[in-house]
Amino acid sequence: MSLKIYIVDVFAVAELTGNQLAVVILKADLSPERMLSIANEMNFSETVFISPNKNSDGSYPIRIFTPSHEIDFAGHPLLGAAWTIKEYVEKSKIDNLVLKLNKHLIPISFDRNTVWFESPKVCLDDKYSLFDISKGLNIPLEYLDTDLPIQKISAGISVLMIPIKNGNFLSSIEMSMVGFQWLKSNELPNLVYFFTRCAVSKDSDFSVRFFFESHGVREDSATGNGAALFGNYLMRNAKQFKDNLQVRIEQGRNLNRPSMILVKGQKNGVNAQVFVGGDVVPVLDGSLLV
Repeated sequence: MSLKIYIVDVFAVAELTGNQLAVVILKADLSPERMLSIANEMNFSETVFISPNKNSDGSYPIRIFTPSHEIDFAGHPLLGAAWTIKEYVEKSKIDNLVLKLNKHLIPISFDRNTVWFESPKVCLDDKYSLFDISKGLNIPLEYLDTDLPIQKISAGISVLMIPIKNGNFLSSIEMSMVGFQWLKSNELPNLVYFFTRCAVSKDSDFSVRFFFESHGVREDSATGNGAALFGNYLMRNAKQFKDNLQVRIEQGRNLNRPSMILVKGQKNGVNAQVFVGGDVVPVLDGSLLV
């Protein structure tokens, strides 16, 4: 069987930047085991599988796999999948669509070259001691910014938000399997989002790095799900973003894959409504022989 496959760069600032994504268009159902094998073959942080047949509610079913397991929510696969549907499945100028994940319906909108997704409802969980995180992850205490909390945020996945004082400290951080084993032993997320308000570019508001454990320690060049959770975190914890949020986040410089992530939000009753956007650039159009 031959399946259409596309590789796109999401949150790209130019060609061959941003976060790489493999997008597979299905002809028929594939088993989860087969999808996982393909994702492992691609070896990107995620591979997304799209059914070209809409659900009765008009949404497109998609499934997202890392090289080691399926996940229920991830940001750059949403934008890459939506862009691919618009360009290669719908083949028309559309303003919006809906993606159906295992546990979420995700509204997507298109604004010129930028694709946006709306964050699902999040849960802001426990806050953690600077001293415990410093010791457990072997991060010098003076690296940690005390103005904002270290906190677990969840939306299908759970991420640990850790504020860092400046860009030099952020660039020097390293994560190891020992650190991830400590997180697991303390029932903490294996997804870690470090951020600082000291961005490199004058056009950016934050600089971030995102580490996760999948067949070893990996670093993401652009993290949409983390940005969605980060937007909710900022609106809850930072006074200047309490009612409205509009920020630009730079990521990927350490990996020579510079990326730009846009986050906007507004107060909606007691909750925050947060959107994440970025540009998508196509890289490869081919066939997958499976």
